[in-house]
Amino acid sequence: MLEKDDFEIIQDELVTRRNKHILAPHIDNLRGALTILYYMPPDSDHMHLGTLFYKQVGPGRPLLPKDMPVPFYAQYASSSSITCVEAKRVPFAPNTLIAFVNSIDAWHGQHLDEMYDRRGYQSFFGVREALLDRIFDAQSVRALTCGGAADAT
Repeated sequence: MLEKDDFEIIQDELVTRRNKHILAPHIDNLRGALTILYYMPPDSDHMHLGTLFYKQVGPGRPLLPKDMPVPFYAQYASSSSITCVEAKRVPFAPNTLIAFVNSIDAWHGQHLDEMYDRRGYQSFFGVREALLDRIFDAQSVRALTCGGAADAT
């Protein structure tokens, strides 16, 4: 069982982007179990933009932290030959907060195809590095493997 002191804020930062910015389907650093995004845009004129959530179609899975050369970076679906389709869009509405469990199938991104002052805050809350094996054990990986395979490879 995990205790209160086993968790920590992995990263938190203010975000501003004024340029066009395409962020392909990816999962965040798997050390962070929870991703929190808070939108503070200057207007409500760009609510057609937002965070995109994707559904994986077909086989494949990203690398687990212990298998990565640099274990705590985001992983892009295209790097693992994984195909994703858009499932939901959360608009950049003022004073909106979204939080989601970061896992090996939590694909998300954004498609800002116009100039936009995206203001916000993002934070990743997760477990201490020494406890990753308790989160990503073989049984959990087997349960999350896509394509119906019942092995942890």
